[in-house]
Amino acid sequence: DFLIVYEARGLPPLPFDESIRRHIWTRDTLIPVCGGPLRYQLGPDSRPRGGFPLITYPTESHFGRLLHRDGLETAMISDGAYQSVETAFSVGVHRLVEAGRGVGWLPHSMCCDDLASGNLVDLGDAYGQVPLDISIFFMANDDEAHDLIASL
Repeated sequence: DFLIVYEARGLPPLPFDESIRRHIWTRDTLIPVCGGPLRYQLGPDSRPRGGFPLITYPTESHFGRLLHRDGLETAMISDGAYQSVETAFSVGVHRLVEAGRGVGWLPHSMCCDDLASGNLVDLGDAYGQVPLDISIFFMANDDEAHDLIASL
């Protein structure tokens, strides 16, 4: 019985009592990416030229709150981005970005193979990034959970 979540570094952890343990499994980063034909429309400053579609997360979603809090999508809008699709599902964002339907924000771990192959382009130098932790929560009195966490 585990809960695995993305947590933004620098924010208070989820408010569990002492019966729940938290373990940071690994680190990740939320980055802006583009793919499809959009990846060929980048200027020398790694920014899309002209108006470009933006795939957004709802503002009430975790990733949406993070991007809104840091004003990261605002910088894109000032460069000509316009909202084309909104979804709370990062897998959906990934597929839309791959198809060239817009620029979207994804955890690096979700798209690292596509970045390495050139199918996606990281726009983090132009628009920033959000450091994340992937945390595992489990019951403090669960010996099997402690054993599993110790083996990670």
